[in-house]
Amino acid sequence: MRKVFIIFLVFLILSAIVLMAVVGLEIISQKHEQGCQQNISYLPEYGLSCYELKLKYRDSEEKSPTLLFEIMAKRDSGKKVSIKEYRRLSEELVSEVDRSEISGNNGIACGRYGFVSRDLPNSAKKFVKRHELAHILGQGNEFAANLEAAREYPFGFVQTGIISAFGILRNPNYSLFCNVLRLWQTIKVYVLPLAPELPKPPIEIY
Repeated sequence: MRKVFIIFLVFLILSAIVLMAVVGLEIISQKHEQGCQQNISYLPEYGLSCYELKLKYRDSEEKSPTLLFEIMAKRDSGKKVSIKEYRRLSEELVSEVDRSEISGNNGIACGRYGFVSRDLPNSAKKFVKRHELAHILGQGNEFAANLEAAREYPFGFVQTGIISAFGILRNPNYSLFCNVLRLWQTIKVYVLPLAPELPKPPIEIY
């Protein structure tokens, strides 16, 4: 009984520490967000627009594959879609591009097409493709899109998170303090559903 009480007490203390850290980061983030946005050492170089990406990597007269509508219909009716179907569709709709062309992001969705940075490791690339596919299929929430992709590619999720965290912390456009706050903003959106959207730009985690 005593051991159970000690475990419960430790759990409560750790939970309180985590809660205080979350509240503290949120307060500091909101207080300094505007200052961090203005304190940029130089403006980042933006990549291509969705229109330019489609012109460069997709056939301008290309029609959406039948599989897209089949999967959308299945999702709407609550039927199960296999990992194989999702993987095949992501390979058809999500193109690999240079990271600089998508403004330093790991991936972006543009309507019925997506684009992922080709410099990602294979597992992370599969995860990001699946994340962008969730957006293509109509999932607008970043946390929910993350959840969809993480179920199929858990290792890719962890790998992408680590890569992205280092990318944000090493971003030369901001001070280390501001980069830490930007990392918190990103975690809120993609890991903890606590915020509607990421601050703009330059890095989107997934």
